[in-house]
Amino acid sequence: MGHEKILTFIAIASLFLGFYNSWAIQNPPNSADLVNQGNSYFSQGNFKKAINCYEKALKLHSSYGIYASALKYEGFALFNLGLNNGSMNIQLNNGSFSNQAAELIEYYNSSFYRPTESSRNYFENSYQYLKDATTNNPTDLEALLYAGIASLYLSPSSSYDPLVEFDNVLKVMDSLAYIQKSPQANTIRSVSWLGKAVVYMKIGAIDDAEACFRNARSISYNTSTSINSSNLTNPVLSMSSVMNR
Repeated sequence: MGHEKILTFIAIASLFLGFYNSWAIQNPPNSADLVNQGNSYFSQGNFKKAINCYEKALKLHSSYGIYASALKYEGFALFNLGLNNGSMNIQLNNGSFSNQAAELIEYYNSSFYRPTESSRNYFENSYQYLKDATTNNPTDLEALLYAGIASLYLSPSSSYDPLVEFDNVLKVMDSLAYIQKSPQANTIRSVSWLGKAVVYMKIGAIDDAEACFRNARSISYNTSTSINSSNLTNPVLSMSSVMNR
């Protein structure tokens, strides 16, 4: 009798599996479903599974918005893998993403950041995906800003120019009339100037670095930005720690 129950169970399970496979073939996940699934893995810190979902979404050649989002989110996941620091990870759908961008620039400028060959490979791929995202959506300020940060983490290199990337953020900002007076716009400007200050400091252009830092701090002081001005560290003051690593 026990043997018959087992056979019956196997038969029923096989039947349901057949129904499911048939349904799955007729109702494959669309690109939005895959991006959402990827975002779920991303929020759990499982960036490699998230990347797998984003890649599947990209292969479907989905709509403009979904495709650009998949590129950007994959860029974020790759950056986090390169960073390998859970407390500094980029967060998805972050309403204050520019604050987090400032923290990443500060971290790069600190004595705590130590690049490795493995991290560089991740940052290179992250940069490429973020640049592709901005090609698909040229006014995505989040992707533009983080492309600048990825190039910063890859500098110094003849293949990457974070000064150009941060200047591009400021240029796009100036072209977006609808966002000119928003607090978010001012924080993005402030962070972009901070990024330029760090780049100039790295190449020894101290006067330019100081000028850029003053711009960043002035924006943070004189507007109701969400960045705490006291947390904007003058990169020149920590130049010795960065240049000696």
